[in-house]
Amino acid sequence: MPIKSNYLLTPYQNWYAIRWLPRSFRLPYLKLSHLRLVAAIAEHGQIQMAAQALTLTQPAASRALAEIEKLVGAPLFERHPRGMTPTTLGAIFVRRAHAMLMEMQDLSHELQAEREGRSGLVQIGAVTGPAVACLVPAARKLKADNPKWSCASMSVRRSS
Repeated sequence: MPIKSNYLLTPYQNWYAIRWLPRSFRLPYLKLSHLRLVAAIAEHGQIQMAAQALTLTQPAASRALAEIEKLVGAPLFERHPRGMTPTTLGAIFVRRAHAMLMEMQDLSHELQAEREGRSGLVQIGAVTGPAVACLVPAARKLKADNPKWSCASMSVRRSS
């Protein structure tokens, strides 16, 4: 009977434990720093310049790229004397890395705006007709002053 483990190993804890997994199961071990590194190498064309942009040493960036390529199961960049260019798989990885990094940046901005009260939902209700006439201009002004806010109104008709 096999022994069941209650935790997942990361590549740093035990590479040998995951090296037998199919390649598709290794991708969850990618980190945000991996995506940043691949995007930076594609942008700068050299691992040394990408490492400087990310405040890494060149050997650390090289080790991280080797780890990423191991997880992906293929080289992501062609090495040339004057730099690096993405392979076909590398171009796919770079495109997706850029998209994920942009989504993470958008998430950060959205959360910050919500924390600071610069976005959100305002719900307005009025009982009588004259009150609605006062609320509509106020809601328009609120929306003009705070374009990221949503404003929802609801009218309920009384049945006799």
